[in-house]
Amino acid sequence: MSEVHNRKPICFGIALSTVLLLGGFVGPTRARLQQPPVTAEGYFSRGNEAQSHSRFSEAVDNYRRAIQLQPDFAEAYFNLGLAYSRLRQYPEALAALQKFNTLQPGSAEGTLLLAYSYAALGNTEQAVTALREVIRLKPEWRAPYISLAAYLRDLGRLDEAAQVFKDAARLQESDPKTYLLGGFGFMAARQFEAAAQIFNEYIQLQPLDIDGPLNLGEALMGQRKYAEAAEAFARAAAIRPDVPASYQGLVEAYYKLGQFEKEAQAIQKLIQLEPNNDRNYYALGAAYSALGKYQPAIDALKQAVSINASNVLYQRALANAYHQQGKEAEAVTSLREVINLAPDDANAYVQLGYSLFRLGRFAEAAQVYEKAAQLNPDHQGTLFNLGVTYYELGRYNEAEETDKKSIELNPSNWKGPYNLANVYLKTKRFADAINFYKRAIELNPNVAEAHFNLGQAYLGIGNKAAAMSEYTILKDLDLVKARDLLRVIERY
Repeated sequence: MSEVHNRKPICFGIALSTVLLLGGFVGPTRARLQQPPVTAEGYFSRGNEAQSHSRFSEAVDNYRRAIQLQPDFAEAYFNLGLAYSRLRQYPEALAALQKFNTLQPGSAEGTLLLAYSYAALGNTEQAVTALREVIRLKPEWRAPYISLAAYLRDLGRLDEAAQVFKDAARLQESDPKTYLLGGFGFMAARQFEAAAQIFNEYIQLQPLDIDGPLNLGEALMGQRKYAEAAEAFARAAAIRPDVPASYQGLVEAYYKLGQFEKEAQAIQKLIQLEPNNDRNYYALGAAYSALGKYQPAIDALKQAVSINASNVLYQRALANAYHQQGKEAEAVTSLREVINLAPDDANAYVQLGYSLFRLGRFAEAAQVYEKAAQLNPDHQGTLFNLGVTYYELGRYNEAEETDKKSIELNPSNWKGPYNLANVYLKTKRFADAINFYKRAIELNPNVAEAHFNLGQAYLGIGNKAAAMSEYTILKDLDLVKARDLLRVIERY
């Protein structure tokens, strides 16, 4: 009797995601002093540098260090609040801006950003109160009127909103930067269309300032207008080719558009600006993987790992790229590193087991799958692969028990009963094999291997006519397998 057909483990792929940052506007700053970073001024200067390049987490860290050294450092609190806002960490932004306003009461800029933090947290009434205070302090600023009118409209106070809009229409903005602050307010409230309108007005006033197209791109991304966003980010990059935020925006826009070649080109620009940023190499590996260019993906991901070897995501992505290129031995090395970093990651064990299986190292694969099953005993795919591996090792009793558990977890998957039937066929329990092949075929009638093996099982109980019936069915599904089965029947 010929070999059972098509016993293969399931491969669980790894989805790559691009690591992205967003661009933005840096608030009031002091002149940068040539002092070592151990001083409050030094950390503040470093924070400003990081924020100007959209490295907002780094900026937060530096501003916090400045504040530790100088607790009354008002400007550090302001810029800390702005950095938290760009990270969309609005509770932290609110706390920092409240402290700033305590240290510098009567600041229109601080009160305006405070209003936007309230709005982002859903405290619209407090946002309205803060905006009215901004207008009292700076009645010539147009941006707070527009935001106030929008918030009043959201509260259903339409008459008040209409009056505020009229007041705004009579004003000519004296400071173009307040358009940016107004746009930030709409961004915080997720009113992206209104934000885009404000940023477009700013671009008309300041066409050579990168902040306009950079923030316009973000507003367009919020509206899912990815092609227009890409155009805005490209304009920002043309104005200031040395600012990473423009290329980060392009990366996100091209990713959303599925234009992975352009995404890769934008990431390469980022790498030129930030050659030691591991996230950029990871993103490049993701883009190349999406293009099916696995060797360049491997090269990029190896670079990410060389910079940050402790990042599980990078090691897992590298393993997946190796697997996609058929380099299972290298995938095994990367996956063992994943497990070393995350010993309770059941999925890593499943992936390692698959690579070991592909290498024919069945005993090792079984041990790895057993560990995966200990970590996640109810994962049907793990049990499926473990059953296949036991079968390859000739451990048929264990394969039978494992396949039964797999079926219990997902009785609607045809592969479970098919695998169990294969065990029965191999151990010459033909009646049981027939039963489970029929169950698999009920769930998926078009599996040629199931009909082929069912034909063999019928021959095992001497039912040649039934075997011929499977041959007839196979002729419509897979002519090669049909001919193979016919040769088996003729030799019977």
